[in-house]
Amino acid sequence: VYSNGLFHDIASFFDNLPDLEVTFITEAGFDYLAGLKDGSIDLALDRLPPHSLMNDWPPLDCCNLIGESQCVLMSPLDPRSTMEYISPSELQGSTMITGLEGSIEDRTLKETCKKHSISPGRVYRSDGIHTVINLIRSGKGIAIGPRSFASYYGVAAVPLNPPGLVYLSFICPADRSSSPEIVMFRKYLLDILLSAPCKAPSVGYIVYRHILSLIQLAQLLAAGGRAAPDVHFGIRHAFLWRYA
Repeated sequence: VYSNGLFHDIASFFDNLPDLEVTFITEAGFDYLAGLKDGSIDLALDRLPPHSLMNDWPPLDCCNLIGESQCVLMSPLDPRSTMEYISPSELQGSTMITGLEGSIEDRTLKETCKKHSISPGRVYRSDGIHTVINLIRSGKGIAIGPRSFASYYGVAAVPLNPPGLVYLSFICPADRSSSPEIVMFRKYLLDILLSAPCKAPSVGYIVYRHILSLIQLAQLLAAGGRAAPDVHFGIRHAFLWRYA
């Protein structure tokens, strides 16, 4: 959310809700899927791992917020940084930088390498985004990530070919997705993305808005044609975002 420019908008949302106690978890190696499963967090703003890594997880309600090109992040001094595109086969034997062993980032990297039949060389692992970026910037290795990391962190980003998109998503357990707090926060983010040309929303936004309108209509009818009362926040909710 930092590289996409959403941080200040998120902070503004919670500034207007002084009765809502919020916890932000930003560790790069934090397993947000496990946190959603055990109830220690209520939602995540992050990128979903490959579907093959999510077979054992309970149903999630996911809404794509921002789509970006999937890129190879590298030092601006890397000879490959001027390439228009880079193929997975050209990463064979490269030093890779990722999260801790067994983390979502680590498992995603292994799945990507398996999919494209490539074997990395040395692998550096860290649970801190600043360490990861410093290793990339100094030319110690490369990483896979979204294009917005380039300008925000001062590294080069070369799109993968064949091209692919990676989405920053709003993720929460399906059985909690209709809670007033989560519905309100999700609508707030989507409205911001629709109104800000520099933060283009995903193509799924229009479909979501139609569904949201139907939900609001059903709530209005259930209230006997009257507007539903204001929601009062007096409970603890933990929200997660990463350095994204």
